[in-house]
Amino acid sequence: MSKSIFLFNGQSAPIPVRGLQRENEQLVDSGLSASGKVSSQRINRRRSSFSNLSFFDIDQAGLNWILKNVANFDVNLTYFDEELNRIVTRLFYFGNCTWIPTKYEDRGGSVLQPTKFRSVSVNIIDTGW
Repeated sequence: MSKSIFLFNGQSAPIPVRGLQRENEQLVDSGLSASGKVSSQRINRRRSSFSNLSFFDIDQAGLNWILKNVANFDVNLTYFDEELNRIVTRLFYFGNCTWIPTKYEDRGGSVLQPTKFRSVSVNIIDTGW
């Protein structure tokens, strides 16, 4: 089995990640002095987020795996941190998830069931801890 760019709670995703946008944010506590000078202090460490983590052309089982992880809300995410230049594991939470159904099948119910999906995307945000 090939290596993944992420481990979700110690496990590789059963489907390959096809794209992502990495963001790095620094929270600050700031204010203005009486003379109008900005005074600021860093809060905690820089927080990471992975936006538009994308999966293309997946089946119902793959989408179900993603939605179950999103429903669990938080995840211990293992990844390579470019700033620290090493592998880290940090607590993240899942943000919005979107997908486009592309194929429906009649599986005996009163409505058609979606079975294939494309442009599945989810955001994963660092909790800061």
